[in-house]
Amino acid sequence: MNNNGENKLENKDEIEIEIPTIILNVVFILVAIYIFILYIKDKNFHTVPCYNMIIITLLLFFDNVLRIIPIGSNNTMQYIQAFILVFFDKVLLNILTIQAIIYYLGVIKTKIYYANEKVIYISSFVINLIIAIILTSLYIITNGKVKYGVYWYCGDNGTNLKKIIDSTFIGILMAINFFCILILLIYISGKKRKASRGEIEDLGYCHHFTRVLLMFFVNMITFIEQYLIIYDVLYNYGINIDLVYLSTCLIIDLFYTINKTIYDETCVIFCHKNIKKPKNILMEETTSSKEDDDDNMIRSESWDISMK
Repeated sequence: MNNNGENKLENKDEIEIEIPTIILNVVFILVAIYIFILYIKDKNFHTVPCYNMIIITLLLFFDNVLRIIPIGSNNTMQYIQAFILVFFDKVLLNILTIQAIIYYLGVIKTKIYYANEKVIYISSFVINLIIAIILTSLYIITNGKVKYGVYWYCGDNGTNLKKIIDSTFIGILMAINFFCILILLIYISGKKRKASRGEIEDLGYCHHFTRVLLMFFVNMITFIEQYLIIYDVLYNYGINIDLVYLSTCLIIDLFYTINKTIYDETCVIFCHKNIKKPKNILMEETTSSKEDDDDNMIRSESWDISMK
């Protein structure tokens, strides 16, 4: 086969790989726009715990938009695109961990959480940005950039520095997630058993247990996938890394942003169906000092909306 034929074959293979990736990007972008509009429209979401949900949606939206924008031969823009994409990836991993920590504090350390709610969110957000900026800058400076399909990302200079730092970084996040979520599962499981025996009022413990269990799988699968990407396991098996990554991002976005309020609002918009909202003890504010302080977070209106 001549050189022209080889080039055409390579171009054909590249197109076959990029088309499903671009389609998934477009689908993700449309879903993200819809969710973001609903979050802006419904005042129930205008609470501190829901801000992380909005950040996740915006983050993944811009991440996917950048991945389908061809930069061309502008070297500066290539570096900017690579920096932003790496930065977004690190911020996303940090946000998943922050969500686990906040849920842990909200349920297990209720008084501490409510006394410092805004401080916790602001400080965690600032720390998240600092860590992401430091890691991204280090990778871009030491490894440069490389093209993946239609976008530019952090390169690999053949050293193990990036692998070592990434492995350590992800390992720490996994450990934090595992600890927080495991304690939550044990705690809520105990409450669920007491509620089933009639010893305490059932405040939707079964729902919260399922939600935390799903959080465990979503977060852990995300971190494990990062290891598979870092050590080229997916690449060695001929798996399209972009498709796997984008699919995971879509699952993360749907899990953390889709809830009953989103469902009810969708029914109103598309089915013209008015949803009657019965009184739900999960939506009540705790005012009685007789109630167990540990149940305060599960009774919180803003918390229940963000985690329902």
